[in-house]
Amino acid sequence: MKGGARQPVLGIGWLPFAGLHMERVVVALNKAIGIMAVTGFSEMIRAGKLLPQTYSETFGTSADNQSAIRITIVQEDASGSEQIVVADIDNLPPRPKGKLNVIVTIAVDVNKQLRLKATVPEASYVKQFGPFPVE
Repeated sequence: MKGGARQPVLGIGWLPFAGLHMERVVVALNKAIGIMAVTGFSEMIRAGKLLPQTYSETFGTSADNQSAIRITIVQEDASGSEQIVVADIDNLPPRPKGKLNVIVTIAVDVNKQLRLKATVPEASYVKQFGPFPVE
């Protein structure tokens, strides 16, 4: 529209069309999602969080000159835990324990599909996995 006010896009809260009804569907996680680290389960997204959600956490290597890591993403509740994805990252550059950072990012969309991204900035390394269904 030239010279006029811009019309909002879908999802902003209202539609400029008479008689059109829009419902908002709210989707939440049933179980917490986290990573199994050397020290145990590290929660990344709490159960009950509304979707979509994205969370990143930085981890360091746990041994000198560690050449590979395994990322295990699990979903957990009071009844136990379930593996969602096991991702292996290899060919890491040799560094002292804790001196090589791996950024783990998980994203869960409104369709309850999880995607995992592992980034090693020092090695210009990015690897993506998914989608994987979650509850």
